[in-house]
Amino acid sequence: MDILEVLRPALVTHNGHVRAREARALGASRHDVARAVAGGRLNRVRRGVYGICAEGDRLRGIQLATKGVISHTTAAKAVGIGLAFDDSRVHLTFPRDYGSPREAWFVCHRSDLRHDDVVVVDGIECVAPLRTVVDLARSLPLAEAVAAADAALRDGLVILDEFVSVVGAMIPRTPGIRRVRRVLALVDPASGSVLESLLRVLLVLAGLGPDETQYVVRDRRGGRLFRADFVWVDARLVVEADGFEHHGADRVSWRRDLRRGNLLTAGRWWLLRFTWDDVINHPDDVVGLVREALTIVD
Repeated sequence: MDILEVLRPALVTHNGHVRAREARALGASRHDVARAVAGGRLNRVRRGVYGICAEGDRLRGIQLATKGVISHTTAAKAVGIGLAFDDSRVHLTFPRDYGSPREAWFVCHRSDLRHDDVVVVDGIECVAPLRTVVDLARSLPLAEAVAAADAALRDGLVILDEFVSVVGAMIPRTPGIRRVRRVLALVDPASGSVLESLLRVLLVLAGLGPDETQYVVRDRRGGRLFRADFVWVDARLVVEADGFEHHGADRVSWRRDLRRGNLLTAGRWWLLRFTWDDVINHPDDVVGLVREALTIVD
């Protein structure tokens, strides 16, 4: 049971607060409320009144209650690694000899973390960015894992040489080593966004990997026009990942995108633009259009 979902009607009505009697009327027992307080999801405002904890307070409360280290997607959010999809679950890592958890409100992982595998963020012990990238490579779907690794590299939270070194030092029978190596083989520190990473992996897995990423398109006189997300040079095909936050969010961006399309057409380039909805919900259409464009040129 997600107690915040159970209590949502009251929380919405009372700006994030709920009275004990309202909680019981909605189906949450005293034990449920007490467990939510111990887990850091609710805090006791005053006698008989509870409120939603801020995320940092929530995680600190969970850590105090469990003695685990915040890890995986929860650690990624805490240290600032961009993720393709939100994960509302709380992930904690415990030593290998940790007993079976009595609670079901967090995801339990077991690993003997080294001292340098842990960092403190706002008073919360979290798995460090490099180890988090490795953990996500083991546990997330391939494209999402690559997107997270790209984000960590892009923002300077992880250094590529360090990632290569850690993966190279893994013994052959390390759990998940094949998945980690596959992620490493697909990362691109130059990736401009999570959407770009997801689109790039989609195309690579379809056998349509671009010749260049972040390619500088030039006019006939060699002048720089702009930087394209993906390019197939011989086919003169440009593919752009069109995230709303970067394209079309205002009139200036709209005019810039129109100008970019005109410059490509004038320079005899093909241009395909794909949105988040295209990549996530219609991947076969994306692959089909790119393949068709490359076939036409051939």
